Amino acid sequence: LDLVADPLGSYYGQAPASIVYLGFGVFRGVGYVASDTLFGGGGGNIAKFNKDVVAHEVGHQWWGSLINNANNGNYWFVESLAEYSSALYVEAVNSEGGKNPAKGRKAYLDKVADWRTFLLQAGGVASVQDATSVWGGERPGLAYVANVYNKGPYAFHILRETFGDVKFFAFLKNLAGELKYKGIVTRDIQRVAEQSFGGNMDWFFDQWLRGIGLPQYAFSYGVQKTEDGKYLVQGTIKQRVVVGAEKTPVPDQFYRAVITVTAVGKDKHE
Repeated sequence: LDLVADPLGSYYGQAPASIVYLGFGVFRGVGYVASDTLFGGGGGNIAKFNKDVVAHEVGHQWWGSLINNANNGNYWFVESLAEYSSALYVEAVNSEGGKNPAKGRKAYLDKVADWRTFLLQAGGVASVQDATSVWGGERPGLAYVANVYNKGPYAFHILRETFGDVKFFAFLKNLAGELKYKGIVTRDIQRVAEQSFGGNMDWFFDQWLRGIGLPQYAFSYGVQKTEDGKYLVQGTIKQRVVVGAEKTPVPDQFYRAVITVTAVGKDKHE
């Protein structure tokens, strides 16, 4: 696997089979990149990008080379899974060979948080699957990046959190094993997911990858003392799906999700 530097390029990477092709800016020091006025103060994000870009491009040896998209309308997974692979790299390298899993988990979740922040800014006008072919709003470049490089990998994070590491990593192995040397569409990924996790997965792929908008949740609750001296907590969770900068509600659309509610008593115990 060869690393090749482009002396005229800036901050980018490409990865056809067996080679990782990097712009020369990727090799710049963190201080130089963070202060680079080319990005109007966004150099800090580029510095983060530089740390993970090789892992992302190596991910393309599987997602893009081993398995390719059947058409331009299904290109999203090539980038989304490569980006998710870079998060697994971040988790692994910060775990220090398994000696410090908590540190690795934190580094992974920090990257997940960056995805979430970015996709919330974009508004979700187009879906992940259709990001290459459907208008994404007044800032189409931002919308494309938000969907393919942020919401897509975030969806795989949700799969991992929902079904657990054992089933999730078996799913990734099944994906690479069953679909290698093929040009695929989203339904092929869904089919492997259904085999790996069990049951129909329309609910997940429709809301995270084929659907538009993002869910918003509102939680309200009340506390009352019971006859035995204990306390009863009762509450409701309301959801709506919104789209665009104005957060316009999407009628009759909801996300199926696991919502964790933590109650902390006066004694500070959960």
